[in-house]
Amino acid sequence: NTIACSRPTLAMDLLLPLALECLPSAPAGMVCIPGGAGFVGTDDAHTCAQGENRRAETRFGPKSATWVQTFYVDLTEVTIEAYQACAKRGDCSPRKPSYNDYDRPRQPMVGQSFFEADRYCRNNGRGLPSEAQWERAAGGPSGEYGPFGEVPTTCDNAVVRDATGRSCGVAKAE
Repeated sequence: NTIACSRPTLAMDLLLPLALECLPSAPAGMVCIPGGAGFVGTDDAHTCAQGENRRAETRFGPKSATWVQTFYVDLTEVTIEAYQACAKRGDCSPRKPSYNDYDRPRQPMVGQSFFEADRYCRNNGRGLPSEAQWERAAGGPSGEYGPFGEVPTTCDNAVVRDATGRSCGVAKAE
């Protein structure tokens, strides 16, 4: 679980038939995600290849039609460095990442609860994206399976746990 924050556009009214246009310049560190129709969930069974989640097959469905208004989302996940700064100010719960090899300042902060992630975002003037916003941002307007489309997530395109239980896809020294 990583944290990424979102910010609604000025008129976040899901009853509007048209998506609002993106502002000429997005807030610093954020990108505009154009609103529109999409889907949340899937009817496909999912078996995670990550060792800690391999125990069970899960379903994230049923696939449902949805519509989201234009919004802004962070360009990157919240880093360990940013989260620790929030904790040092006393605005966030003191936590360390719960994933082996995630200890470098610019890596994503992982393993927080919904409430800890929400607190971080709110203390930084934003909020957590909804499920529909997250899927829109990850899958784009065409509703791809994930940020890499239908390409499987591997050590070549992401930082994931390899067969030895260590992170791959990132240099061990930073």
